[in-house]
Amino acid sequence: MSQEVDGDCCSVKEKSVLIVDDSEFMRTVISDAVRQCPRLRVAGEAGDGDEALELIRKLCPDVVTLDLRMPRMQGLAVLRALKDEGLNSHVIVLSGLMDAADREESLRCGAKGVFEKTEEFEEFRRALAQL
Repeated sequence: MSQEVDGDCCSVKEKSVLIVDDSEFMRTVISDAVRQCPRLRVAGEAGDGDEALELIRKLCPDVVTLDLRMPRMQGLAVLRALKDEGLNSHVIVLSGLMDAADREESLRCGAKGVFEKTEEFEEFRRALAQL
C-alpha cells in the first residue's frame, strides 16, 4: 500500500470560519473574502457578542472574525469569555474605531491578529489567505 507524501498531493483540511459583526454589509464583505480562500468555508454568522458565543460553543469554528463594537456584548468581552472557557478558535479581530489600547487588549485576550476595517482590510485578507 502506498501513501502520498508530496505536499502538493496531500489534502489540506478545510477550516470553518464564524463571522461576527453587527453590520450585515460587513458580514457580506467578510464572507466574500473568506470564500476567496480555497481552504476556508463560512460556518455561520453572528450579529452580536451573545449570538457569537452561542455559535462558537455550538459550531466550534476553527476561525472567528470578530468586531469589537457590537450591541449586547462587545468583542473584548467575547474574547475574555473564550479565554475563560478554554475555547480555542483562532480569533482575528476586524473592527473600526480602534485605539492602541483596544489592539493591545485584544492580543492579550488571545486574538491572533487585529485589523482596522477601513485602513487594514487588505492585510486582513492576506491573514485569512495564510490560514
